[in-house]
Amino acid sequence: MAGLVISYQPASNNLGPVPGEDGGPIRIRPMTEQDSENVANLQIEAFREKFEWAVGKSNVNKVSRAWGNGLRRSPLWWPRYFVAELNDEFGCHFAGAIVLGFYADRSLPEPNFDTNGLGCKILCGMACMEMALGEKPSDPSKGYVEAICVESKFRGKGIGKVLLDRAEYEAKAMGCRSIYLKVKRTNRAKNLYERQGYRVTKDHDGCCCTYCAVGVRHFYEMEKQLI
Repeated sequence: MAGLVISYQPASNNLGPVPGEDGGPIRIRPMTEQDSENVANLQIEAFREKFEWAVGKSNVNKVSRAWGNGLRRSPLWWPRYFVAELNDEFGCHFAGAIVLGFYADRSLPEPNFDTNGLGCKILCGMACMEMALGEKPSDPSKGYVEAICVESKFRGKGIGKVLLDRAEYEAKAMGCRSIYLKVKRTNRAKNLYERQGYRVTKDHDGCCCTYCAVGVRHFYEMEKQLI
């Protein structure tokens, strides 16, 4: 139909309380420049096996530093990173992070990661990892949880649940009707996702892609309906 413009309509603004901003012990907030190093180190540690496979065990620390410097220099991406802080009798602690992806991100420039001094082997490994795992949602009605990680010493305190609650809130605010993620078949986090309402929609065999890049062959795609 000539002249017809179809646009995606955002969800209602009536989204209820913002998870992680209710004054409780777990606070969720957007990432700032000061979080760059902590977020990078946590992501590397949470997915260390994948990084070691991709770039070699002896190079992981170099990648972590480059990752942190890159996040620091990519402020346009900070709104997609949310940090969890835990307040207890000992103070306020950096406790976790979640990384989100939306259709609108396709218009953003690539993150400005620091590649100085990494060398060809590391850069090739990182490029293969990005090709295998990097994802930009192609459907404006779906949000994507790119990564979720909690500091090992703070696990079991409900931080992962609040991070997922916040991800779902942000997805609704972006007009998404569902949100999805990917998880290794043997990852115990799958149990958390199921309790949160996610259901397996695809069972992937990455024989010639993810296995070569990061050593993971079988993984699930899980999705939760929001509306």
